[in-house]
Amino acid sequence: MATILVRFYLFWHGRMKFPGAGLLLRLFRGVLPGLRNYPLIFPGTGTARLDFRDQASFSLLNYKAGNWGNHRFLFETMATRLHPGEVLRDVGANVGLVSLHFSQAAFSLKKIHAFEPSSGPRKSLQALLGSHPNVCVHPFGLSSSAWQGRMKSRQGDSSYSTVVPAEDAQGGESIRLEQGDALVASGMEPPHVIKVDVEGHEPRVFAGLKETIRIYQPIIFFEHIFLSDDQILELTPPGYRLSFLHEDGFWSLDIKTRQQCHDALAEPAGI
Repeated sequence: MATILVRFYLFWHGRMKFPGAGLLLRLFRGVLPGLRNYPLIFPGTGTARLDFRDQASFSLLNYKAGNWGNHRFLFETMATRLHPGEVLRDVGANVGLVSLHFSQAAFSLKKIHAFEPSSGPRKSLQALLGSHPNVCVHPFGLSSSAWQGRMKSRQGDSSYSTVVPAEDAQGGESIRLEQGDALVASGMEPPHVIKVDVEGHEPRVFAGLKETIRIYQPIIFFEHIFLSDDQILELTPPGYRLSFLHEDGFWSLDIKTRQQCHDALAEPAGI
């Protein structure tokens, strides 16, 4: 039954471009065990294990259906900044959508380091890309220093999980965080491009990458919707230029227009 529902979704939503198929998956996901560990195959890459009780699983299903949604323009711009043989850091990888896209042979990246501290979405990420020769899945997140925190999730959607101090969380999951600079110092390849999507924890991720950014000047894509204008300006590295993605795919240098989409780009001003 689970297979029938997923195939119908791929046909109805993917091929026919009609709405409504997701309602069936949401209706049955609580009662069909097959929708809590569904094997979604991406030939040549791996098999994701989707739990449709988590709304984030639909991002991979939609990608399989050929619908990139609001990731389309982000992916297109990232593709212009990534070159063969380079290293991508996917910070806040969740179920693995960004890492999946750029793990394709066409991009010929040297390595993708995918960081996901939450065990739920990481299960899908690990199943999908854990055996990929150019992807390394890390079971921790990045922050300003190494510490133990907790992941507080919005019920039913792990893509809105937030990091909080262990003593502040009611419930949630204990997680591990590491400093980005320390990873480079210990031998991890420095990144050429970094994508950060950590629901408001971005300033601490940037702080932990201060020396990596200063020395290697990676291009950084990050989500900004949980940050104030002052926070964005404060985290922007010296010598970097900011731009903000609009829903029509246009990138603007005007911070006043940033709420038109989720993503921002910080890159060395000389590029």
